[in-house]
Amino acid sequence: MHRLLPIALVVIGLAVVVVSLMGPAPEGRCLATPRTPGDSVAFAQVERKTALAATVHYRDGLDLDVRLAPQRIVSTLPGITEMLAHLGALDRLVGRSPWCDTPSTVTVLPAVSVQPLSAEELLALEPDLVVLDRRLHRQDLDAVMRHVPHVLLLETSSSLGQLGASFTLLADVLDDERAREAARGWNAHRVELQQAVQILHRSPPPRVLLVGQWEPLFALGPGSLLDDVLATLGAVNVACDLSTDASGVFSDELALARKPDWILGPGDPMPQRLHSLLSTTPAVQEGRVLPVVGVDAFARGGPRILDATALLARRMLGYGERPDDAPGEGEPR
Repeated sequence: MHRLLPIALVVIGLAVVVVSLMGPAPEGRCLATPRTPGDSVAFAQVERKTALAATVHYRDGLDLDVRLAPQRIVSTLPGITEMLAHLGALDRLVGRSPWCDTPSTVTVLPAVSVQPLSAEELLALEPDLVVLDRRLHRQDLDAVMRHVPHVLLLETSSSLGQLGASFTLLADVLDDERAREAARGWNAHRVELQQAVQILHRSPPPRVLLVGQWEPLFALGPGSLLDDVLATLGAVNVACDLSTDASGVFSDELALARKPDWILGPGDPMPQRLHSLLSTTPAVQEGRVLPVVGVDAFARGGPRILDATALLARRMLGYGERPDDAPGEGEPR
């Protein structure tokens, strides 16, 4: 036993040296600087085969055959429905998810089960295109793609850049020049907003806690669309080291220790227990707790996310602020 002790001490000493050479722990590094916003490089390309048929080539090697200029489209997410409306293709929509309610005219259309996705209900609508989000629907993709012949996969839930690429891909499959122009306009607005707020980035960057639900405390981390919005604003997500996919349980103690300057949470008020626990954080002391996560414009991954991002930039960075500027009707206060 005594012979092992010197060896153990040497191992511990080497570990200390290695850690010191590596620098701060990953947690410390990710809290020190904002994340880089997601790129806007196209994740898929459309290769036209005939006047009405094309193959969508995805960057990871997946190929999907789709019909160009589809006339019977089923949307499986509210954000996708709003994208179709923005691109001027709402008249092609024949089915929707139960949560698709904007614009209100879509509520007369049949709703299909999406948790889980029902291939039978999708096929009953005789669609020539079903539009899904690749990450949000990943558990059902294999089953749906085995039975539904024409499926388009978008990436609407990870970053503003990938949402912009989804606009472009959807417009190309719609094969309509007005839709392409609308997609280009949305992306131009995105770039303009991102460039405008970049000059307002602050040092040190604002520290933000994104809360998906209050009890138990559930935070949104890297990989979520709102995390990318924070990166665009030059803010630090205090849940940047979450190991789960975009979200996960976050301890009360960690939320207190990270001292957020802002808390962006659900629409319902913060429970009194949490309010008392976090009462010493700048966010609570300065009244910077905003109902954001449950607001459709922020949560749906559709065209309105740019207006929502501009609103956050206005509140957090003073973007477009006038001396007499005050929140408008319906804005977080």
